[in-house]
Amino acid sequence: ALAPRAVVCGVAQLDAVPTGTEAYVSVGDQEAHGYAGRLPEALAEHSTLIVNEPEARLLAGVADAADAAYVLAERAGTAVVTIGPRGAIAVSDGELYAARGVDAGAVVDTTGAGDLFTAAYVWAGLRGMAAADRLRWAVLYASLSVTVRTATAGALTEAELIDEAARRGLPAFSPPTAKER
Repeated sequence: ALAPRAVVCGVAQLDAVPTGTEAYVSVGDQEAHGYAGRLPEALAEHSTLIVNEPEARLLAGVADAADAAYVLAERAGTAVVTIGPRGAIAVSDGELYAARGVDAGAVVDTTGAGDLFTAAYVWAGLRGMAAADRLRWAVLYASLSVTVRTATAGALTEAELIDEAARRGLPAFSPPTAKER
């Protein structure tokens, strides 16, 4: 009823995604075990699968994160694999993209870093950023979040994230105007 442009959901919720809505599918450890080697067909069109490295390897049945991303991208439009402090990789349209990890300081708590990674990846995608830039913004946001206790404390505002990205050399970005929102 709200006609969302994008949703983040689990594999089991794919059937509830409205037609024409971009789905960003997150898979946790339990789902990865349940869907290992047999992701549903519903994942195929207009979906981005976002998983961490162990989940990607389990789902794809391969030992290497990049190989897993390629295998998973055959089922989803795009496969994004977070690889911890090393950053993230993605395969989209048969092309591999990578974003190196960001040294934001000592790691205090990784709770919620994956959620913030996903939020930034979706945010960047909705603003029309290229695949490589989406990864860079998402890695930056997640990396900054782990330097404090809990994800909530590490969740920067949009303005803070844009300032930090500019400081670190990410592509310039202008927030949408009220009319564009």
